[in-house]
Amino acid sequence: MTTILSTIQWLDILHNPTLTKQKVIDILDVVHATPSTALPCSQIAERLGEKFGTLNLRIGFFGRRVAEMYTMELPIYGPSENPAYFSVPFLFDPPKRTDGLLDWVLRPELAKALDHLKAEQRS
Repeated sequence: MTTILSTIQWLDILHNPTLTKQKVIDILDVVHATPSTALPCSQIAERLGEKFGTLNLRIGFFGRRVAEMYTMELPIYGPSENPAYFSVPFLFDPPKRTDGLLDWVLRPELAKALDHLKAEQRS
């Protein structure tokens, strides 16, 4: 079972329209554009003009598609003990913020894949 995907695997995922919808790329781009590659969902939603619940669903479905394709072993989240699909593109246990919000922190391999994707689009 896979737990961490490589930059090359992430690049393949980003190129696969069955796995990665444009709205997911938009979410990832907003986070990637920050210096720390981290941002709370509420701020991502505000920048995209969306509701944060919608973003949670999009990232959850995206994480599920990727996890199923790569047979990933995921941590369990919350009292319902469901797989933490958001932990596929984002770190599961990011550092806590002083304002109580939870940052969505891009996995480093995904951030590098987004760098490659942007370079491909520029050339």
